Amino acid sequence: GRLLPRDRGRGLLGFTGTSLWLDTASRTAVCLLTNRVHPGRDDRGFRTLRPALHDACWRALGLP
Repeated sequence: GRLLPRDRGRGLLGFTGTSLWLDTASRTAVCLLTNRVHPGRDDRGFRTLRPALHDACWRALGLP
């Protein structure tokens, strides 16, 4: 996501669309498990969807 400050967040992006972001201050994690390569690898919209989804999770949790 874009809301989590760099000094308290750590993340990992996977090729198939998976991602894991950790808020080290609150010890909270948001994990996204997907298969963005099915049915094809050329879906560029996913690059905007993934951070927006993480940001929505942080907002719902009242973080950061």
